[in-house]
Amino acid sequence: FVEITGSTNIDMLRAMSSEELLKYQEKFAMECFEKGWGLVFVPAVDGYVLKDTVKDVYKNGLMKKIPYITGFVTNDIGQTEEDRNANRAGLIEDECRRWAMKTSKVTEQPTFVYSFTHDLPGDESGAFHSSELWYMFGTYDRCWRPMKESDVKLSEQMINYWTDFMKYGNPDEKNNTWIPYNEKNKYIKVFN
Repeated sequence: FVEITGSTNIDMLRAMSSEELLKYQEKFAMECFEKGWGLVFVPAVDGYVLKDTVKDVYKNGLMKKIPYITGFVTNDIGQTEEDRNANRAGLIEDECRRWAMKTSKVTEQPTFVYSFTHDLPGDESGAFHSSELWYMFGTYDRCWRPMKESDVKLSEQMINYWTDFMKYGNPDEKNNTWIPYNEKNKYIKVFN
């Protein structure tokens, strides 16, 4: 990462603005993905709390036999400008699909996939990595953005799905409109 910034010492890094560091972090993340390293800034396996990396759990099929929800946003990490312009999936979307497919096979439990495509109000950032969290956790009222009634309704919908998932292992226990992602049904619930 330091090499990518062109810095030669810690003072040069400290002198950079947060915007510059984020730009370099994005470039660094893309290079890591291209080299097959995946995400580099991740939790550290300590042998106590985390015994294996996500990559090892996935590779060895050691997922817990429980239902899962996984998802991505429109402008997620690892999606290039070319991907967006061509309406192609980015790396996180591809990983979510692969994780869901393998997890459903290995655990024989349902895995639900979502896509958050709602552009947040207030600027042109769109649906960026983690933008769905304001809605998923119902904390939109703590956000500086000019949220509308439609944002409140979207949040309520998402909270209901996540609450049902926690209670029943199925985010749509009553209607079954959000079906699990598997070999037969590559269904992705879209939140917009």
